[in-house]
Amino acid sequence: AISEMYHLQAGDITKDGITVKGATVRDKNNKWIDKDTNKNKTSTRVVPIIIPRLLEIIPKSGRIVIPKQTTVREHLETICINNKLPVISLHDLRRTYASTCAYLHLHAEYICATGGWKAGSPIVHKIYIKISNTAISEDAKKIRNYYQITTGKKSGLETP
Repeated sequence: AISEMYHLQAGDITKDGITVKGATVRDKNNKWIDKDTNKNKTSTRVVPIIIPRLLEIIPKSGRIVIPKQTTVREHLETICINNKLPVISLHDLRRTYASTCAYLHLHAEYICATGGWKAGSPIVHKIYIKISNTAISEDAKKIRNYYQITTGKKSGLETP
């Protein structure tokens, strides 16, 4: 969540991962405040570094992202436009991450733990994981091949 990104300090990112703990949100007077807790217990987590270059380019001290309502969205939009890519949102990035993990057959528990979702959360599957028709078709071929190998019989559903 953006509130978690706003709360990240340089010391929260190490070779061991990104420690997500706390949030920076607006209070009732519309002032930015730091909270020691996240939205829920599962949001407190250590996310593995999957892009090693991140360790080289993060600031050495202070906040990683300065709290402003549009900062992250504007940077993401600028990156997309400058690279002639479709403009996407943080939500789209979360969906891509969850879907990629699922496509790579990573355990649902891992996806939930690193994404900050409660283990077994139906939200992950209903909202975030979107498997392509190509992936489904490839998996169907794998299972047909498996039964053909184990039974010695064709399923009658093979695709050319």
